[in-house]
Amino acid sequence: MAPNAGGDTGFKRQLSPFGQNAATEHRPRPMLWQCGRLAVQFVRAKPRALLWLLILVTLTVAESRLMVWFSYAQRSFTTALSNKDVPGFWAGITEYVYILVVCCPLFALTTFVEGRFATQWQVYLCQQLTDRYFSHRTFYTLTLQQPPSTRNQEEGQEAQVEKSPHSASNRSKDEAGRVEVDNPDQRLTDDIETVASQSVRLMTTVVGKVANIISFSYVLYSISPPLLAFAVMYAAGASVLTDALFTQRLQHLITKGISQDADLRFRLVRVRQHAEEIAFLGGDVAENRVISDIFRERIQTKNSELLLNAFLGTFQNYFSYMTVVLPYIAVAAHYFAGEMEFGVISQTATSFRMLQSGLGILVNQSTKLSKLGASTRRVDELKQMMENCENYHGVQDHASVQGQDDQLRKTNQMIGMITTTYIDQTGESPDNKSPGVLNIHRLTVFTPSRSSMLIQELNLCLERRESLLIVGPSGVGKTSLLRAMAGLWRSGLGSITRPPDSKCRFLPQKPYLPLGGTLREQLLYPGFTLRRGEEEAKAPGDEELAAAMDKCALEKLQARLRPAGGFDAQAERWESILSLGEQQRLAFARLAIHAKVDLALLDEATSALDEASEAICYKMLADTVETYVSVGHRPSLIRYHSRVLSIETSSDPAIASRIALFSAAEYQTRLKV
Repeated sequence: MAPNAGGDTGFKRQLSPFGQNAATEHRPRPMLWQCGRLAVQFVRAKPRALLWLLILVTLTVAESRLMVWFSYAQRSFTTALSNKDVPGFWAGITEYVYILVVCCPLFALTTFVEGRFATQWQVYLCQQLTDRYFSHRTFYTLTLQQPPSTRNQEEGQEAQVEKSPHSASNRSKDEAGRVEVDNPDQRLTDDIETVASQSVRLMTTVVGKVANIISFSYVLYSISPPLLAFAVMYAAGASVLTDALFTQRLQHLITKGISQDADLRFRLVRVRQHAEEIAFLGGDVAENRVISDIFRERIQTKNSELLLNAFLGTFQNYFSYMTVVLPYIAVAAHYFAGEMEFGVISQTATSFRMLQSGLGILVNQSTKLSKLGASTRRVDELKQMMENCENYHGVQDHASVQGQDDQLRKTNQMIGMITTTYIDQTGESPDNKSPGVLNIHRLTVFTPSRSSMLIQELNLCLERRESLLIVGPSGVGKTSLLRAMAGLWRSGLGSITRPPDSKCRFLPQKPYLPLGGTLREQLLYPGFTLRRGEEEAKAPGDEELAAAMDKCALEKLQARLRPAGGFDAQAERWESILSLGEQQRLAFARLAIHAKVDLALLDEATSALDEASEAICYKMLADTVETYVSVGHRPSLIRYHSRVLSIETSSDPAIASRIALFSAAEYQTRLKV
């Protein structure tokens, strides 16, 4: 155990999924490029989707051709009406009805195919991003985003400062240029749905408009070439003005509003989850004030969006209504001179309107395009951040499996990552140099933002049947060291050799109880399926579950739940039924059920227990797990461990902390002095 005397490690310049390098990897991309890339990936991954896409394009083009047919049928019966040609009028009406019979089911079929394609795309995006979200612990890594100013963390709490949803640090990018992904839950649901549905709607609209432009340009050119040229210039000028004056501003406001809505829901969910604590503290006024502030800012954003939409609507109305009168003005002189039939006027107006609808798509669809752009950017940011996390963590996992540990250590030394290697099933470490269950070599631990060094140059080896208690004042880095051992934190240097994840268990101070389910499911969580590549183990029966609960002093809980179904008793929120002490004992019972555990990491896992219950749980732990590491403050914990690691705050700025290793007896004697 040798703390380094000093020297700049250069960590702040090293690789991080949230650091400057991540920001440089992610550049804002055009919306159409982002949507196109997502669509190409979908079609490549799901070849059958290409068939649906071709059907959709074919139907859309067919719709356009039918609209041209409509214009000629309308021209026919309106000309006959003007000439008082009764047979010609009814012939035109008959043709119009025939077209209508074909068009109505065709339009409905196009809508169905469009919705089916969008749903398939949404399912693909959701599955792909959700799989990435839960691989390489990305869901956890994303929670580590924090401003560099974060220094001290309370032990037993999350290693991050919760940012105010309405603060500057919660923007998509912070002042340092790092990409920050807020509210990934909303991005995985609402934003993905918007991207899929609106992108397909946009694609269908564009294909239809392009077909209309081609078809009706020919019709309009045959009637009046100057009018065609005027229509193109009119639409182009309106599109440029719309993009310059409205689109970007509206997209910014929509993005901001989406984030504020998500933040408001998140705050309200937190109030529901921590209702008892808030009620005990009398924090209702404070929470109401915070939520009211967020809601007030959301209303301000909404009002700004409404005002901008009002100006945009005014511009769109001018653009749209002028397209009604302009074609009549253009051809009126020809009609009055007897050079044009009356039906041609109607066809000219229809053609001009359809052409303007196609050329003016940016004007008419600007609000939808802004919403699509906002959601596409949010999904793309999440996707890019997930790729950063995979690149950051995935190399180590692959190299460990392949046994390339020497090269892995060199690579991680360069990029500033802690190397974690796993002991194989024979009990040997990959390098055959460290026989212990837990081997730590020259470990230096930083906060995820690399703003602070917590542990420096730690060396430690725990043999089988040895146990370690980590003690020290709050905020010194005890839990951070435990996170590094578990592989949750990798910002640092050095190496950790331990059993694989399938043979390790982590017991936090506040156990996680999933929503709903039975008591049996709570005890077996996270499921009794072993890691990939291994066979599914046989789930324990009621007798084994009861024995595990008895070992952890949960007999009263069994008796209480027996009338409700025993192990099949169900509850929506188990954390509201079980006390914190019962939850902690249930976590120990899980450990007893999963007997094949070589290393257990406990973060104040008995803080809510009395000393008698604590003794029962640690006896079960010693009988079940050969090697375990605990973090705690109680002196009573010393007797359950063979060694004690003391971490104290250092007054020397060149040293992160003062570290000393004792036997349990030595440390007990030291306390008495």
